[in-house]
Amino acid sequence: MQALGTYGFIALILLFVYWRRARSGSRPRRIRAGGWLMFLPLAFLALGFAASLGSLSAGGGNPPFPPLWEELCAAAIGVAIGWIMLAHTAYERGADGEIYSKPNPNFKYVILAVIVLRIALSSFLQGIEPDRFLLLTMTLALCYIAVWRIGSFIKYRSVRSVQGA
Repeated sequence: MQALGTYGFIALILLFVYWRRARSGSRPRRIRAGGWLMFLPLAFLALGFAASLGSLSAGGGNPPFPPLWEELCAAAIGVAIGWIMLAHTAYERGADGEIYSKPNPNFKYVILAVIVLRIALSSFLQGIEPDRFLLLTMTLALCYIAVWRIGSFIKYRSVRSVQGA
């Protein structure tokens, strides 16, 4: 029953992403605050990761940390997903001099692929302890968000400096 709730939550997030994309259409989104707001998801995820570690440690005893090779595999998959997301992220200067994100019609398919990959990994790794699985998925998510958001910020700053800030 818990898996059904998790998949339902993932489906709601996916529907929300598609709804937001459909509502905004192909309008580019202006980048505000010098691009620093790109780091908010990374900050929230890092706080969530720290809270997860704290709750696992507070549960009594030592949390079941995965072996180093499993953490490295999760990090490598996260970095690969981050590079894919980064490849589909671009910025351009508008006629008003502001910098906008370029709309990418394939972005919704990339998000869908990430969610399908997450579900496939969940099914494949269903035999491990839930706490260990949580740590692996949080590592994967933290790595892909870090690569994507830091890389996006670098792309934004290069567009801003090349085309005259």
